[in-house]
Amino acid sequence: MKSLKWTIETAERGDIITINEGSIKLIFIFKEVDKEDDDKIRSIAAISVHTTLHRIYLLYNPQNQTDYFFTKHDVKFSLATEREKQLLFDKLKEKGYKWNAKKKEIEKI
Repeated sequence: MKSLKWTIETAERGDIITINEGSIKLIFIFKEVDKEDDDKIRSIAAISVHTTLHRIYLLYNPQNQTDYFFTKHDVKFSLATEREKQLLFDKLKEKGYKWNAKKKEIEKI
């Protein structure tokens, strides 16, 4: 279990993180802080949960392993709950992928 003093600055590759922005929740697997701009966060995969639309979108491109960026500015990050993690894992599975926590990478099922 992670320390109670977790912050985005102490995040490690593979941490599953949540951002709540009104009716949109982003749940993502942390990759790293961008090497050229430390205000940007790179993710391995993410989902965008639209609570008012009742839709979940997967943000993952297996063809070119595209990183998705999130900015640290004025955003509150927290570690994902078990339910939030499961939403991400379920969406990956629906698209034919799974998260390998040991290797810290997405794998084709």
